[in-house]
Amino acid sequence: MPTKAVATIALLTFIALASPAAASGRMPANLSPPTTLVVVTQNGDYGVAAGTQGSQTPGNTNTTPAVPVCVYVVYDLKDPRAISSTAVNVQDDITYVLQEKVCDGKLTGQFQWIQTITDGSVIRDTFNRAKGKVTEQEPKIGPPGLQYQTWPTHIWFQPSQLTYPPATATLPSGATISITPNAKSVTFYPGFGDDTLTCNPVPITVDMCAYTYTITSKDAPDLTFPTTVTITWKFDFTSSDGRTKDLPTITKPFKIPLKVAQIQTLGGQAPTP
Repeated sequence: MPTKAVATIALLTFIALASPAAASGRMPANLSPPTTLVVVTQNGDYGVAAGTQGSQTPGNTNTTPAVPVCVYVVYDLKDPRAISSTAVNVQDDITYVLQEKVCDGKLTGQFQWIQTITDGSVIRDTFNRAKGKVTEQEPKIGPPGLQYQTWPTHIWFQPSQLTYPPATATLPSGATISITPNAKSVTFYPGFGDDTLTCNPVPITVDMCAYTYTITSKDAPDLTFPTTVTITWKFDFTSSDGRTKDLPTITKPFKIPLKVAQIQTLGGQAPTP
């Protein structure tokens, strides 16, 4: 049994430590079948509950049929029926352990992969929670409403739109982690061709990011350009034990139909944003 490979696993989903006795390596009495019970001893070995259980009503000598006690145990790769080259499988920072169902101490040939709780899986779950906090943000556009050819269109955000609380967690190893979303850059797609504008840092005032249209939207569908303003978010990772981790960025686009016209004001004066 590959107990060394799983000795560091903190917890298993489906594990039911039915009593303090189970946690210490002793089988608790009066198990109520069906029971899934894995006993983890100090050296990382897994004990197996076996045997049958019946019940008797007071004053009645007849007993109910014995019900097998079934548990799942870490799969023994030395078994000639081995269906996997390893009892531990890691995918996308999530660790899975192969278990086999045992009833009355007998192997049943029924298998299941159980997700374990490790530092990697907790970090991944915390990252997913941090990503879930981030939503699309509508940019400020200046001048408001109609835009003008040869006159800059300004794009910016309020600082409050770019602030999210961190997602935190405590790892099985004991370290505490924090993952904080932070806006990294803004990309403006004007609604035609391959032209784009990238602004870094993220603009929080009117004078930080501007695009100048060279054409009007008079020939565009609905007389508007289908513009897109996209924020790229990065995630800052900190840990109490000093470890570091680079996390993927995500993008959140916001679509805005913009009308662009020629400037036709007296004296050629353009509007102010």
